[in-house]
Amino acid sequence: MEKKINYSQTEFISKDENDDPVFISNCEKIIRKYLQLWKPRELFITGVNSIFDSRWATEEEKLFSFGSHGNELSISLFHPNIVSSTSIYQDSYRGYYIPCKVSDYIKKRKEGEYRLFEVYYSPLKQYYFPAINNGLLAWYSKNSLIDNKGTLMFHYTNGMEIKILHVTLNKNENWNVFESLGALKYDIQKIIDN
Repeated sequence: MEKKINYSQTEFISKDENDDPVFISNCEKIIRKYLQLWKPRELFITGVNSIFDSRWATEEEKLFSFGSHGNELSISLFHPNIVSSTSIYQDSYRGYYIPCKVSDYIKKRKEGEYRLFEVYYSPLKQYYFPAINNGLLAWYSKNSLIDNKGTLMFHYTNGMEIKILHVTLNKNENWNVFESLGALKYDIQKIIDN
């Protein structure tokens, strides 16, 4: 029997004062739909301080292998200075996603297999974790009220394949789909409209 997952009860993105609520709401709809389709065990949501174009969607090298330095989780792709926050969610046996503290996640991953690197310039140890094998990495752009557009991007792996999605939403289009890579604009727009 397949478990039912209630995605609609969780808000995955925490809104800031410079985030347009309609943009965030549309991102939430897209996130929930792809959670329903792909059913990842782990979900990572990262806020990026600027808009990013679709060329980032094709960057896959070492994407699902990341690590920690002290209590900071480093997910490759964007420079840490433009990342504003990362939230982690894990699927629950009760059928929904539950938040996980970054520090708890790091501790859990350290207990598993890892390679330890000590750097001479820091008293903190740096850990590189093995790749996740059933996870969805989602990035969204912050400051949509200021920029008048926003981007959302997914990288998903089930251990055997990688799927990507990059969507640009535009305020001039009432926060509807302006561009899409990895799915048809029409299909993404249907998700927003429902």
